[in-house]
Amino acid sequence: MGGVQILSFVLSIITLPYLAVTLGPRALGQMAFALSIAQIFTIITDYGFNLTGPKLIAKSKNNILKIQEIFIDVTLIRCCFGVVGLFFFILIFSVTLNSDLNIFLLAYFTVLGNIMFPQWLFQGLENLRALSMIQIAIRLASFISIIIFVHKPDDVAYAVFIQSSVFIFGGIIAAPLVYKHTGIRRISLPTANNIKSRLKENFSGFISMLSVSVVSSSNVAILGFMVSAEEVARYHVAEKLIRSIQIMYNPLIGALYPYTIRLAGADASAALVFNTKLIKLAIIIGLFISISVLFLSPIFLEFAFGARYNESINLLRWFSPFPLIIAISSVLGNLFLLPFGGDRSYGRVYLFSTFINFLFFPIAVSIWGAAGAVFVNIMIEALIAIGFWRSAQEIKLNLVK
Repeated sequence: MGGVQILSFVLSIITLPYLAVTLGPRALGQMAFALSIAQIFTIITDYGFNLTGPKLIAKSKNNILKIQEIFIDVTLIRCCFGVVGLFFFILIFSVTLNSDLNIFLLAYFTVLGNIMFPQWLFQGLENLRALSMIQIAIRLASFISIIIFVHKPDDVAYAVFIQSSVFIFGGIIAAPLVYKHTGIRRISLPTANNIKSRLKENFSGFISMLSVSVVSSSNVAILGFMVSAEEVARYHVAEKLIRSIQIMYNPLIGALYPYTIRLAGADASAALVFNTKLIKLAIIIGLFISISVLFLSPIFLEFAFGARYNESINLLRWFSPFPLIIAISSVLGNLFLLPFGGDRSYGRVYLFSTFINFLFFPIAVSIWGAAGAVFVNIMIEALIAIGFWRSAQEIKLNLVK
């Protein structure tokens, strides 16, 4: 998983400048706007199962019939949401002119890919080697395809399609492995009561993931309604780079999440000791990355993006505290709160942060433009980290002690 994220980071560092220079600010802004809207719908149609699915599978690891039932229920629910979501996706297009219909529709393949690629299943089974190999293959294929097919601003549709469809191909490659681990020979439709139960038990996870999406993925979309495509592009460059650094933490969280669930159930004290070591490591790594971003941003952006994106330099430097804050909040939320039954607290923190984001983000953007968007991002992530800390104290997880 670490190899996947290192590769993803390297490819992002190469691909983003290539797209920025090749497409230009306007086309890049259109692409970023469409893909950010699609990402929100990805979270909605997922209904939080990427968060709770691994937990369900991990608890049923030795019960193949239960795994089959969970997989079928989750997949069918996500498919239904995906069909309904397409209607609302097109409706959003009708109220904005920052992109065209072809780009919008191509971006929606992101939703289909998320449904087809059952990352949550492999995480729950702790079969991360196969998951990693598939992700490496499709990310390399995506990178090569962009270099081959995207050469000018008019190729923006190709750029959107390649990035949005990558996990569709991942799902096709993963299908034999899904069959191997679930043993599904035919699909039995779940009962209405079973679906109702799944929706009800996963509602808090859905609200949490939706809130996460609004905080972390929707700001480019909000900007797209308020500023020009060119300014969206310059903000997108800074945010994309900082979030490419952020996802370097994901392998640690994704690999250890099911492990800490089982450890917390078997020996709570051992789980606390283990996680405390992790948060110390996260602080050290996050601080190093934040300092690096602060001092190296001008050199990298001037070299890789050129003069048309000079405004992104200050935006990226203002983003520099972000890696440190997100490292702390990721460990606190996913490895302290969730394994110890803090699901509701986790959801409440993100709901409150989402409310604050919606309240302040438009105001900050209207006054300071893209710079206001950066400041609100930092403020929201700091609130999330503080909220997770306080929630851990409420459920008797004394982190200092």
